[in-house]
Amino acid sequence: MDRINCFVYLLSALLVVFTFTVGKVFADPGTLELGLNTEYTDNARLAASDEVNDFKNTASLTIDKTDQFGRLDSYLVGDIEYYTYNNDTYSNNLDSNLLWNGTYNIRPETLTWGISDELSEVIIDSTEANTPDNRTTRNIFTTGPNYTMNLGQTNFADFTAEYQRVDYKTVGDDNDRFRFLTSLTHLISSQQQISANYNWTKTLYGSERELYRNEISGAYRYNYLHYFFDGSYGITHLKGHSGTTTEETDANTWNLSFRADTSRTGSVSISYSRDLDDTSNLFDQSFEDSIINLTETNVVLLTEWSVLFQKSFSNSSKLDTKIYHNTSEYLISRTDEERNGVKVDYTYPLYDRVTLGFSGEYIKVDYTPSARSDDRYDVSVGTGYEYIRNLFFTAVLTHKLQDSNSAQHNYTENTVVVGVRYLPTF
Repeated sequence: MDRINCFVYLLSALLVVFTFTVGKVFADPGTLELGLNTEYTDNARLAASDEVNDFKNTASLTIDKTDQFGRLDSYLVGDIEYYTYNNDTYSNNLDSNLLWNGTYNIRPETLTWGISDELSEVIIDSTEANTPDNRTTRNIFTTGPNYTMNLGQTNFADFTAEYQRVDYKTVGDDNDRFRFLTSLTHLISSQQQISANYNWTKTLYGSERELYRNEISGAYRYNYLHYFFDGSYGITHLKGHSGTTTEETDANTWNLSFRADTSRTGSVSISYSRDLDDTSNLFDQSFEDSIINLTETNVVLLTEWSVLFQKSFSNSSKLDTKIYHNTSEYLISRTDEERNGVKVDYTYPLYDRVTLGFSGEYIKVDYTPSARSDDRYDVSVGTGYEYIRNLFFTAVLTHKLQDSNSAQHNYTENTVVVGVRYLPTF
């Protein structure tokens, strides 16, 4: 817990320093947003019975900033949010979703040293509702060198060594990771390239537990005009030690993505991925719609595919739709979680300074072997009014419903949120 608090203070200090330091070689304008919100909910605990209503008051800051200090490239992105509940349904808390990534160019484009720190709020138990008492703060500190070796005009090799420390504020398995990643790439043309990759990871937990991960893969990348493809396919092997016990498993793994610009204002993206690792791996960074259960250390085989369609119209309205499917197979506990979902987001400029937004999501979750099945529905409508330049007043109405064959997991929630957002220039 002390580690988490130290990193919160560190990133907060970095935010201030990187935002206001003068004498930079390069400074991207970046974006900064300040927000104040008040939310009324008629079921703060998302409970099946004995619902509790409350008011949640929030102050937030969001930043996206790129800077260059001599040979140091710096990137800071994310948000921090402090909230209180009027009726003390939950304790006051500071939620952080912040990433600082720095790269020191020892020899530009050849030898660099990377250092990054990421704070995020993650769900603890994937079988329960997403409430403040079912979330914990996770900190990921990563550092290490990267070396790129040119082997002629069309070939190059890349070597990366990393140390990574993962800490959880409450529930979660803290661990140290040592990584070595290498790749050999051949440029077929300006639009195509192929590569061979090898990744080795050693993860150390407490109580004499350790996990070794080896992955060998081949990758191909292609882009031409309005078409983009990036794919890899390989074999992943895990070997774990706990005292005198040793267990091993392996699986074919892949990561495929395709995007096509259907017009100047529309695109379609398709992704299909599969990965094998332990539950404390950073699945949420590459599997957007998956939720990993952190209540115990496990080995997970995670498979996910999605189709995303995005379109902008002549009246400045925008439409995003997504269909997805993912399956989390926990190999030690022999349990599975399967999710199927669809999302729709639409924004429409109602008047010169008024924007109207609609969003909806349906998720079906099936749990094995418990045979529990949940159907979740989220619908919201909101509006934003630009009172003066960069100052917005907002209001959002949301209805959430979960219908489960397990009576204790049924719930309904209605919320009303009013707020103000300010985007200062700096």
